[in-house]
Amino acid sequence: MLGFLEKVFNGGSDFNTPISKCLDRLTDRAWANSDILIVSDGELRQPAQELMRKLAGAKEKLGLRVHGLVVGAATEDAARRADPA
Repeated sequence: MLGFLEKVFNGGSDFNTPISKCLDRLTDRAWANSDILIVSDGELRQPAQELMRKLAGAKEKLGLRVHGLVVGAATEDAARRADPA
């Protein structure tokens, strides 16, 4: 796992697919009351508006909590640009 996490993927992580998969799982009884943890170096692409609406709905209806953790930002500038929202 650490080997994979240390790879470089040209920056600007796309969270649309992973967040969508997380949201799909929230309707599964085994995943009820789950939270989402996003771990990033702060180099993020803007998520799709539709995804943000679904995420907001899950937060409101299901009590979903989304947490973010910025780790090892590639540059000082990237650390400053990381938006906790």
